[in-house]
Formats: sequence, C-alpha cells, structure tokens
Amino acid sequence: MATSDATQKTLVQVQKPSERPELAAVGLLFIRFVLPMLIAVSGIIVLGVGGADRLDGGLGLLTASFCTFMLNLAYRVSASDTEREAEEAARDFFTEHGWWPDETPQAGTRRRPGS
Repeated sequence: MATSDATQKTLVQVQKPSERPELAAVGLLFIRFVLPMLIAVSGIIVLGVGGADRLDGGLGLLTASFCTFMLNLAYRVSASDTEREAEEAARDFFTEHGWWPDETPQAGTRRRPGS
C-alpha cells in the first residue's frame, strides 16, 4: 500500500516522543506516587468516617492503593535496560572483533558472527 508524503509526515509526527518532557515527568510522578496516595487517603477516610459498616470498602481501597504502588514499582524495576544494554554492547563487540568480550581471543582465528 503506497502512502503519500503527507501521510508519512503525519505518522512520524504522531510517533515522536513528547516535546515537553517535564509534562511526561509530572504524569509519571502522578501515576507512581500521587495516585496510590490519593487512593490510600480515601481508604483511610472511609475507614474513619464510615465505622464498622464501611470496613470492607476502606480496606479494599487501602489494598488497591498498595497494589497500585507495587505494580508501578515492579514495572519500574523490570523496565531497567542495564542488562539489555550490556548484551547489546557484547554483541557489538562480537561483531567487530569476532569473539565475545569474556573470551580470550585465539591468535589468527576470527569467527564470523552467527557461526
């Protein structure tokens, strides 16, 4: 399917990262910390105001707050790229030199990548 230049420019503009990174940072802070805190505060209010009748709702909100915080923490930990970057650097080294960085090179032997 052929696309016009105008369509391609529009697609590129849509896929560009945010031109206002401070806005993205504020959004991340809201999702990671403020949202779980607001849910927890609302759970505490429900527990304090509602008495025994609202115990399940308040505890449910506190549990939701904890789960929201833990999911955000788990995502942040799993999204770290240190291992991926190290693997990519090792592959680039192998492509350039013919051996892996943790190997000792053999004199006169150069392996081709992929073999």
